[in-house]
Amino acid sequence: VESGVARTRRSLVEGLVAACMRNLELVSGVKRIFSTSNMPMPTQRSEYLKGALNDLAVFRDEAVRVGALSKDECKAVVVEVIHEATKGLHAAVKHVLANAKRQQESLDKLNRNKAKAAPADKPREKIVMQLYLDVHEYGDMLRGFGVNKETDEAFKALLALVNDRAQWVLNECQGPEPADTH
Repeated sequence: VESGVARTRRSLVEGLVAACMRNLELVSGVKRIFSTSNMPMPTQRSEYLKGALNDLAVFRDEAVRVGALSKDECKAVVVEVIHEATKGLHAAVKHVLANAKRQQESLDKLNRNKAKAAPADKPREKIVMQLYLDVHEYGDMLRGFGVNKETDEAFKALLALVNDRAQWVLNECQGPEPADTH
């Protein structure tokens, strides 16, 4: 039987994760932006990240200030929220990548007889690059919460979804095309 304190903590974590995911789930818009336009290769993070962790920052600052939680208790809640939000972002990015791959395969079949676009000019590669930039920005945001992106397993799994293909695109699609990791 779950205690009242544990139940309250679980509810708190779930509420904060939901608040973070309201912005992070907007990652699905990346596919739409690059699938329906002749946008250039992205060079900066997406706007959906801007306030993604704001509610968590307010919680962190206020919970300790008003004495609702000790610094250690607050840090534990924040880390749990970040891990759960990162897993949610992982699932959303994985979904975007799978859809982008299917769409690119369909476009390639339709355009089989036309002049082929350079791999880096394909919507899929632009989507991957935008997600790569966004994932790195998200990792930088985590530092403000005491989470090290180089050692955090949830973040490393998220980065692994986009890293190999993004590096291939950054190297002008030289060498064998990387296998999908999603």
